[in-house]
Amino acid sequence: MPVSIYLAFQTLKLPPLESFPLPFSLLPAGALLASLGLILRWYAIHRLGQWFTVDVALSQDQVLMRKGPYRFVRNPSYTGALMTLAGIGILLGNASALFLMTIPPLLMFLHRIRVEERVLSKAFGSQWVDYRSQTWRLVPWVH
Repeated sequence: MPVSIYLAFQTLKLPPLESFPLPFSLLPAGALLASLGLILRWYAIHRLGQWFTVDVALSQDQVLMRKGPYRFVRNPSYTGALMTLAGIGILLGNASALFLMTIPPLLMFLHRIRVEERVLSKAFGSQWVDYRSQTWRLVPWVH
């Protein structure tokens, strides 16, 4: 992901015809999207508290989180991160940057989500099936 972010910022050095400029009127939407994404990500991490890790691992006392944003979205931390990256891509002002800020991280998140959901399914069984049926996934059409 750091490589795609670096490359997105490098698009600022490209001539406009090579970077596909975005309309200036999108800048407020980019700022709002980035801000809301940060808030969602921070809140999701805060709600997980002691169970938030950078590794895919469950602790002995782990519970299936169903509070805060987890009531609605199975992957609020990744959703927030992707919103933030998309907002920054818009703020950079060109479609090339927007693509680089969102698509590589999205592919990385999808892989990680698959791994995490396998672990959660194994650990929580029928609770997981019930939770899955009641929540939205980051990219619902990709399994």
